[in-house]
Amino acid sequence: MVRPTQERAVLALTEAQSISIGDGVESGEDVDLDGGGTNPDSGGPTPPNAEVVEVVSDSTDALTIDFSESNWWDITLTADCTFAFTNPPPSGTVGLLHIILRQGGVGGWTVAWPAEVQWPDTDGTSGGPSPTLFTAVGARDFVEIITEDGGVSYGGSIGILSASGNDTSLVTVAATGATETVDVSVARTYDLTLDTNCTLTLTGAVNAEAWFLTLLLRQDATGSRLVTWPGSVVWPNAVTPTLATAASSVDVFELFTVDGGTVWFGFPTAGAAAAAALTVKDEGVTLDSNVSSLDFVGAGVTATNVSHAVTVTISSAASHILIADGHATPFAFNDLLQMDDGSDFMWSDP
Repeated sequence: MVRPTQERAVLALTEAQSISIGDGVESGEDVDLDGGGTNPDSGGPTPPNAEVVEVVSDSTDALTIDFSESNWWDITLTADCTFAFTNPPPSGTVGLLHIILRQGGVGGWTVAWPAEVQWPDTDGTSGGPSPTLFTAVGARDFVEIITEDGGVSYGGSIGILSASGNDTSLVTVAATGATETVDVSVARTYDLTLDTNCTLTLTGAVNAEAWFLTLLLRQDATGSRLVTWPGSVVWPNAVTPTLATAASSVDVFELFTVDGGTVWFGFPTAGAAAAAALTVKDEGVTLDSNVSSLDFVGAGVTATNVSHAVTVTISSAASHILIADGHATPFAFNDLLQMDDGSDFMWSDP
């Protein structure tokens, strides 16, 4: 195969910096890293190119990683890539690779590892699945590969250098259309402009991990756009929030899950949807379950508050009953009495 364009970078240390080589190196001891020195622990030669980072700035669909060239590789993925290992040290000698994997281009790239690589399972034993890389643009994973049998088998482990897109990246969608998928493995903040009624799908969360999402929903210049939420989203008091539908208005929501998205807990945090909802009832019958304000009017009606506790006082002089039966102006009565059989009313004018 033709190797992708590569460049090499030498690790340069100032007098104020240090580097950990191994247990055999004492503090202040001179270490020769030019590939022709000696290993202070064994007296043997230092591994060739031990100080060289092999940089692959544009991966293809296949890449061979050569132990003899370097044990540090910095690879920017620009395509789904199949890895192969070559020239491991002989059996009985430990060979260790350090691999930085960066998501380049549009991100979303994966790696197919050699079948000889064994990954840890959840119980710490080998035989686990290949790791899932973070796929946000600019995200970085750190992989270590080790062999002691000349490459007959390898052990692998993975850590996160930066899941960049997950924590700080922003995905902006200028026009959602009728459906929009929000993938939290790509970014934790989405800014969506609704240009029609839209059905949302939430994906990308991992079970037994805490995954958070900030979601901005904007109305376009027309407004009156609605959202259909996934059935997995649970809202406070089981009431789905109502969006602000005026043109160019914005609502903000925070959602989180700990079970891979089986249940998302949602909270409106800004905009019309964040207004405190109030249920108004008449004799126990709900009139509206999403009331954001009440306005007390009329002579003799007084509303006062202490913090969030509101007291409404209706004076005895104002204790009349209003009856409207299709009239623009209701009739007002101070006293109203109905006969036991419900056939007649008696009243006195105010």
